[in-house]
Amino acid sequence: MDDEEVIQKVLGSYRFDSLNPMQKEAVKKGLLKKKNMVIFAPTASGKTLCAELAALKTALQSKGKMIYMVPLVALANEKFQEFKSKYEKLGIKIAMSVGDLDSSDPWLKRWIL
Repeated sequence: MDDEEVIQKVLGSYRFDSLNPMQKEAVKKGLLKKKNMVIFAPTASGKTLCAELAALKTALQSKGKMIYMVPLVALANEKFQEFKSKYEKLGIKIAMSVGDLDSSDPWLKRWIL
């Protein structure tokens, strides 16, 4: 899957037609080229979509793993369900770990890096 296909899959999952300027700049700066990046922008500016672009590219092309961290258990639950519905159908395994779960849990061990 090339970069444009990755972008179209993620945009389609959001029902967007195109990337916004911040997202375009992130792609231009190497978001899909395995560059290390820190993206900071206001709430609702498209940071999660950038993370999903990088994650989908990594999962589908490199068979790599990605960690998406959030500060609240409720948000972790919401994103877990959202990512499962969007990406499991593409063969990507989605798992969640929050403070309530013990990392020694046998189920969670399958997902450890």
